[in-house]
Amino acid sequence: MNYSGTNFQLTVKPSRLMVVTPFVLWGAAVVLALLGPFYTVAKVLFIAIWLGIGVYYWYQLNRTRHYSQLRLESGNLILGFSHGQTSEPELIHLVGRQRVLPWLVELNIVREDGQRYCWGIAADAVSRDEFRQLKVFVKTHCG
Repeated sequence: MNYSGTNFQLTVKPSRLMVVTPFVLWGAAVVLALLGPFYTVAKVLFIAIWLGIGVYYWYQLNRTRHYSQLRLESGNLILGFSHGQTSEPELIHLVGRQRVLPWLVELNIVREDGQRYCWGIAADAVSRDEFRQLKVFVKTHCG
């Protein structure tokens, strides 16, 4: 997909919001399951389910942690990687619906190898101006 408009580049830093929020919610759910008025069997099932959800979110966070840059050049979206990654920058496509919130932009992307990812970019991961540019880009080209 070719996106017209002004070229831009975002350099994404690790976001405390993206790391802390799911695990605080997960921890609260575990505490409620342990202290709630449930039978022992239900408590064990709740803990197992929440442990699985926590592992899933940790896996998803680590899948996208090495992404560090998003560029729009000549109408193409290019995904850049952090210094530890050996891959060259990749052309990506936005698919499905993108979510734009005041504190988060969620991008559903497809990489060149066909794998789909959901990449959440929090407001504290980029500068205020870059975050505004990203929100405007997503709203005008994907919505």
